Amino acid sequence: MGSFEDLYRRHVQAVFRFAWRVTGDRETAEDITSEAFLALYRNLDSIDESQLPGWLLTVARNRARDLWRRRVVEQRSLEQLANPLVAEPAAAPLETWMLECADLKPVHRTCLMLRYVYGMTRA
Repeated sequence: MGSFEDLYRRHVQAVFRFAWRVTGDRETAEDITSEAFLALYRNLDSIDESQLPGWLLTVARNRARDLWRRRVVEQRSLEQLANPLVAEPAAAPLETWMLECADLKPVHRTCLMLRYVYGMTRA
């Protein structure tokens, strides 16, 4: 295989175009291209040159997927921070029954809530 610089010059445009098409953002495509070639540099001895273009595009695709996953998690977190009432889970059926049951005395309701809702032991 040629030197890393030769490999970089030969494949950088294809990897960049692929990353830009996948992400739609120039700066993100530059980052993904950099990460792909950094991975190539780290694994240069273990990669067959005939597999190199596909290997680089696979690394770029995987980095883009990681980016999308990260963005989804960040977006979900931001939505939960913006809407704290929506983020709270609804009361479980058992908890609802304990709160609404007129037959339970307050002390029994408290004991049941502590045991079955909050997971405390009988002791």
